[in-house]
Amino acid sequence: MVTIRQKEPRDLPACASLLRDVHAADRYPLHLPDDPMSFVEVHDALGAWVALDDGALVGHVCLRPEANPKMMAVASEATGLPYEGLAVVARLFVSPSARRRGVGVGLLRHAASEAWALGRQPVLDVVLHSASPAVALYEREGWRMVGTAQLTFRSGETVDEAVYVGPPERGERGAPKDAP
Repeated sequence: MVTIRQKEPRDLPACASLLRDVHAADRYPLHLPDDPMSFVEVHDALGAWVALDDGALVGHVCLRPEANPKMMAVASEATGLPYEGLAVVARLFVSPSARRRGVGVGLLRHAASEAWALGRQPVLDVVLHSASPAVALYEREGWRMVGTAQLTFRSGETVDEAVYVGPPERGERGAPKDAP
């Protein structure tokens, strides 16, 4: 059975190892840092969670107060909210061996719920070139693409990202709160 709990410092090595596996399978993140632990140890996180399956770490997600400024501008314009009213779902990844079992959905819903609990609108960005499974997940879950933004790496390389706004706040059964 898969459970989601707050990420703890002792989870960092397993998160880094999982990130290496995900990168090898999917090329996420696009550029794997020399120190993968630095990618999962997000110091400005509003919250971070891991998914466990029978005690084994199989997924990760966090919420950040901001991301790429161009992405934030697109999300802010689409929602009419200032940056402080947004929470960025980030670093969402699931073990290749644990996919198609609801782990990604669970992590995505958990992060969105936590964003709403903070009084913020959940948003996210995804690199367009290789993200079709991720995009399919977001759209199935009611996220809507509101535009694109360009991300420029320190090397000068640029990639296009799709910017998504999360669905309406969900009630206890997963339906939008204002649904009958």
